[in-house]
Amino acid sequence: MHEAFEALWAALLETSTRVSIAERWHGDLVPWNLGRDADGQAWLWDWESSEADAVAGLDAIHWTIHSQPGWERQSVASNLRKARPAVEIVLCALGHGRQQQRVVCATYALTIAARMADLAAAHGDWQRVRISQMQATDLLRLGKQILTEG
Repeated sequence: MHEAFEALWAALLETSTRVSIAERWHGDLVPWNLGRDADGQAWLWDWESSEADAVAGLDAIHWTIHSQPGWERQSVASNLRKARPAVEIVLCALGHGRQQQRVVCATYALTIAARMADLAAAHGDWQRVRISQMQATDLLRLGKQILTEG
């Protein structure tokens, strides 16, 4: 996993593509973390993954991936691959051009894999992490593939 992380990190550092930075991203924006009360007020919970100064569009990718039919809990890379057309539409609507979309998707892959590695380190192994080390490596490789295509 370390080699795949380093390869994607290096590829991202080499790009000169500019992307927007959001003040904050929720970090786990999924349909089951959002609801409305009886008055119609929207409530969003599960903010422990929130981070400041994130690449704009990460929440949009996370939401889109987790809203797709056939979403699989264990395979983030597969889900990103399948949801890519929908992700591109959403990122385009947010004002990202083709290369910016690639950078945002690659950053998403790096961010999620790093988050899962941090959880594994905190727990002492990958047993309690929602994806395996191999799946995190697959996500990193997909991120690099997306970044370098075209």
